Amino acid sequence: MIKKLSTLIPLFCLSAFAADITSFEKVPAEELVIAPMLVKGTEAGLAKKLAELEKKIEELVKEKKDPKGIVKAIRDAHPAAHGCVRADFQVLPDADLGGISEAKRVQLRQGLFADPKTYKAYVRYSNGSGDVQPDYLPDGRGMAIKVMGVEGNRFKLEKTNELHTQDFLMINHPQFFVKDLKDYAAFFAGKEKFLETHPDERAIIGAMAMQITTVPTNATYFSMTPILYGKNAVKFKARPCVTPVIKEQIGDLDLAPLLKVLKSLKQPKDIAAHIKDLHPKYDQYLRHALKNQLAENGACYDFYVQFQENAATEPVENPTVLWKTDFYRVARLTIEKGDFTKGRQDEFCENLALTPWHAKVEHQPLGGVQRVRLPIYESISQMRRDFNLKHKLTTADLLVEPTGSEKF
Repeated sequence: MIKKLSTLIPLFCLSAFAADITSFEKVPAEELVIAPMLVKGTEAGLAKKLAELEKKIEELVKEKKDPKGIVKAIRDAHPAAHGCVRADFQVLPDADLGGISEAKRVQLRQGLFADPKTYKAYVRYSNGSGDVQPDYLPDGRGMAIKVMGVEGNRFKLEKTNELHTQDFLMINHPQFFVKDLKDYAAFFAGKEKFLETHPDERAIIGAMAMQITTVPTNATYFSMTPILYGKNAVKFKARPCVTPVIKEQIGDLDLAPLLKVLKSLKQPKDIAAHIKDLHPKYDQYLRHALKNQLAENGACYDFYVQFQENAATEPVENPTVLWKTDFYRVARLTIEKGDFTKGRQDEFCENLALTPWHAKVEHQPLGGVQRVRLPIYESISQMRRDFNLKHKLTTADLLVEPTGSEKF
């Protein structure tokens, strides 16, 4: 049975939104209470940060200094970017799908992936922490893909609506760190206390943070949370086209001392004993490595889809559970060679609104974590962009929906 999300969760204030609760989803009763609290709490937290920025701007103006370049409202999630780059997202032709059955080929040809075609895209690399922190600290690493020129029926958003995009938000680990919104709320209410009483979630966060990344393009990235794929529930992953090589020398930066420290850690907090030796040389080593990699070679990923085959072993409402079904390659992401640090490209990309709900209806985000992302990502993105525009920390031309034809 299908129910309207706008009817089922009225407290979300999504009167103009018309997503359906799919047959893959089951909304817990407590979500109707917890979700609005998470939205309001996130908005209140960002409002507090913006108020502090207001004071800093007032002080700078009194000192006759231009606030632009000194202060700015940044993303609430994944705020520390390594870089944002141009790419091509190619939906592969049948000949490149591999030795699969006709039934599987038909299953793969749904939504954005129905027909072989190449789209322009932007790819943003980031640290997973909600705080801006040095790259050498153990952390999850994120990759967000915005595919452009996408046609077809899509979700209409109230605040950051886009007409021709499909966003994929991914991180370098296949499991999300909380199973539902109840745990999500408990985690943000008290991280340390939550982890003490939730060993499984603590293990996931530890496994995510302890991965060693030398270059962002070397990691494999996962959607973690499920998405609709036409008539199926799926997860995605993007894996480098060639086996990554761990380099100890990135341009003029020697990573050997850093790698020695990272390989010696037993748990993320052990890094504290090495901070003095690592700072500030490796503060932004991932950006440095990304710039060096793309200046020399570019990069590419094979993009895969993983189908849910059993709702009990591959649950939609609990993204901490690792799905073990096969992955099928459906697309290739190719990042062009070049320097992404020139001109206004960084500024443009930091203005992008990224949400899994920039999507065709065939790719509806699924599960409680995805459902709450809709109002949260919508609200905080608008608050951030409005603040920067109001204080002339950015310009209106950098807030329009991207097409891939931008010049920087």
